[in-house]
Formats: sequence, C-alpha cells, structure tokens
Amino acid sequence: MPTRAADTARPAAGDGTPDGAPDDTPDQHTAPGGPHPAGRNLPELPEADDTFDGDEAPLLPQQRDLWFLDRPAHLGSAHDNVQIVFLVEGPLDRDAYARSIRALVERHPALRTGYVQRDGAVLQRVHEADGFEVHLLETGDIGDDAVAAWLQAERARPFAPEGPHQLRAHLLAQADDWHTVVLTRPWGVFDGWSVRIVLGELLAHYHAFVRGEEPGLAPLPLRCTDVARRRGLHDAEAAAERDRQLDHWRKQLDGLPRCLSLRTDYPRGPVKSYRGASVDFEAGAELLDRLRKTSQEHGVTLYMTLLSAFAVLTGGHTDDHDLAIGAPVTNRPTEDEERLVGYFVTTLVMRLDITPERAFTDVLAQAREVVSQAHEHKDVTLTDLVEALAPEPDPAHSPLFQVMFNLIPSPDPEVEADGGTGDLSIVPLPAHPGTTRYDLSLTVQETASGLHGSLEYSTDLFTSRTAEDMARTYERLLQEIARHPGSDLARLRAEANTSHTSEGEQDR
Repeated sequence: MPTRAADTARPAAGDGTPDGAPDDTPDQHTAPGGPHPAGRNLPELPEADDTFDGDEAPLLPQQRDLWFLDRPAHLGSAHDNVQIVFLVEGPLDRDAYARSIRALVERHPALRTGYVQRDGAVLQRVHEADGFEVHLLETGDIGDDAVAAWLQAERARPFAPEGPHQLRAHLLAQADDWHTVVLTRPWGVFDGWSVRIVLGELLAHYHAFVRGEEPGLAPLPLRCTDVARRRGLHDAEAAAERDRQLDHWRKQLDGLPRCLSLRTDYPRGPVKSYRGASVDFEAGAELLDRLRKTSQEHGVTLYMTLLSAFAVLTGGHTDDHDLAIGAPVTNRPTEDEERLVGYFVTTLVMRLDITPERAFTDVLAQAREVVSQAHEHKDVTLTDLVEALAPEPDPAHSPLFQVMFNLIPSPDPEVEADGGTGDLSIVPLPAHPGTTRYDLSLTVQETASGLHGSLEYSTDLFTSRTAEDMARTYERLLQEIARHPGSDLARLRAEANTSHTSEGEQDR
C-alpha cells in the first residue's frame, strides 16, 4: 500500500502536530523496543511487574521517536496533550454518544495502553476497558470565552503515562440542542490517519445506537501490539534492507547544516521552551484547482507543489540555500494496519536547494525526486537517522531540521458531512495547544472550499505580526506559482511581497 502524507494529529492540524522540553539526541544505535539510546535519561516509568497477564509488547519504531526524541523530558506533562473539539448542533442523544465513546475504547486498545519499563526498555501495556467514563458537564450558555478557558484548563491536565486510560472524553451541554464534544489525549496515542477512523466509527456507532441497533463493524484483525512484535523481528534480510536505507540517508543528508539560520525577531535561546502559537489562513477552491492543474502539468503531486512553496517562503527568511524540511508520513503498509487506531507516523527529511536564482519548476523537479526517494526509504525512523548521523546535541533546536510541512488530505465524505446523523450539524473547532516542536511548522488541509492552512511558530523566535505576514505571503506565493510557475524564486518572493504590501496599505 502506498505511504500517505500524514496529519500529525494536532488539531488545526498536523493531526503532524504539538509539547515539551529539549530534544537531547541519542548517540548510540539501539534495536526498536530495546534499551534507551545513550545520553538519555530513562523516562520515569514504573517497573513492569510479573503479575500482569494482559497484552504487553515493545514500542513501535515510530513510538521510539516520541519517547527518545520528541517526548517531553517531564513525562506526562500537559504540554504533550492535544484535543479534538466538535460543536454539535441539534438533538444529540447523550446516552448514545457516551455509549459510542465507550465502544471505541473497547474496540481500539491504543486508547487504553499505558507504558512501563523492564530492564531499561519501555514497553506498551494494554489495559482492560473497565472504568472508562464519559464526563457530561451541564454548563449552560456560558459563552465562547468561558468554553475556550475550560478547554485550555482541560488540556493542561496531565495524563499518567502508565495509566489505563489515554483518552479523556467530555461532553459540554450548553443547551438541549447545543453541545461541545471534547476528546483529549497525549500526543502519541494516535495519529491523523487514526482521527479519521475515530470520527468515522464514532458516527457509525452513534447512528446505530440511536436506531437501537449494533454498528456491525468488522472485527479488527490485529492490535498495535501485534504490529510492534512483528516489526520487532529482525532477520538478516531485514537488517540488510535497513542498512541499505540508512546508507541512502547518510548520502542524502551529508553536509547538512547543523541548524537553519532563520532571521528571527528574537535571538534563539540556549534551550528551546516549546512555547508556540499559530496563525490560520484560507485559500479558495479556485486557487486549489489552479494549483492542481499546475502540479499535473509539471508531473508532480499537489503535495510536492505546496512543499516547494513552503521552501520558497522559508527561503525568504534565511540566507541559507540548503534547506531541510521535516515531513510526517503515515507508514501503514498493510490493509489490516490501515484499520487500526494508533501512532504510525514516520518523519522524513526533505532536502531542497532554494538558491534565489533557481526557477520554481526546477525546485518542483527536485522535490519530485526527493519526495519519491524519501518514500522509498521510509522504514528508517527519525531516531535511526539521528543515531546514525550523530549530529551534536543542542537543546536550543531539534536535530536535522527546524521547520516542518504537512498536508492533510480531504476528510472522508462521511466524516466531513454529518455521517448520516440526519438532523445534527457537526462542526470541527480549532484547538490550538499553545506549544510547538519546531521554529516553523505549516499544516495545510484540503477542504471542500479550498485549502485551510495553519502556521505554527515558536513565540520565542517570532512575533505574531511576523507569523501573520508569513501566512499571508504563503497564500500570495501560491497565487504567483499558479500564474507563473517558471519564475525564479527571488521573483516569486518579490511579487508575493508586493501584493502583500499593497493589501496592507489598503487595509489601513
């Protein structure tokens, strides 16, 4: 099955997603699920006891990235929490909703998987679904500001990583026909692909329970722990393939600058704080259609065009011409794995030449090659890369790349609409966490009305005004690219900035 661009699971995306403390870099190779990389303190987890008779397994390779690269040092911190928030308008059956949530927790073990350690290795442990509660809060019409404050407070409540429940479900009842659905979870419980499964199955269960029926979903053929055990088996052939893929990345990233020198509003501190904010923007359906046509004419995907445009945007804020962009992708190679709720995101590194004199079409051609090669060598995790390339650890920035791009495809029709719930209107609400892993992270989502973008930025480095300017400039770049894809990068930036300046003058 093909690898897909992944939503990293942070609401208002990038499901890539945000969050923590310094990224201390491991400097010694370890097998997936084995001892933690040298130079890292073992997460503060309870020792596994021998009385547990349930399902226990090593971490998935992708989960290792979270634990040993991205996971906050203060494990269980609220910085690690993300939310899915929906406004539901209409006569919601509260009992059917609560029953639907509990059915999801029963069906998908990832929602009730805690973590323990044994002999220096982190293990995932599946608990029973008993005791999971859906919390109903009769708030009344308290207003948007009060709801926003409550959401922030709820997101700030930490999870115990070893605990049996890695999801909190709340239903805010503002009126009989006005509810806010809130699902809070730690960052690495499930990815953006899983969000589609969660929402789709939640609606399927709800609709069936309202009718007094069972949803009739096919049983899941395996668990995430089954996948972890399967991927943890390394025969000689698998080891040789891993070495071959690592060799590709060593060559691809040879000579990569240690840190991207962005022009920032504030100097970079000695330790990144993960404080962040985000700016949203929209690009209409007409522009999206033109970008799809431009992409097709030049033999690339929409993802490659939007990625290249982000590279051009970033190039306008640095004198560096050698740019590495992190790119999360979902790695679910089998149909069985596509049905699981869990964390299967691998972060690839896209390296592009953004010399100002280059034609954008040349960047597109390079992006096509780089993205294709990256996907052919996607089984190497980010932790593997950092261990193999061994960049010098620096708590001021993340290793290998400091900017990220993610494209979320259009939601499934049954999720984007009301899922057959008839007289209910379901509207997703943005839930920005106020944290970020990277200096800049752009998530773009395809919607029925065009493109929705969210630019996440480090507030230690950039002001809100700079971030807003970047977001508007990106939209202008897309317009210029659709009109003149053969222009060089310097001209594209100049035209986008000129249009932006003219708009700003009209607004004053």
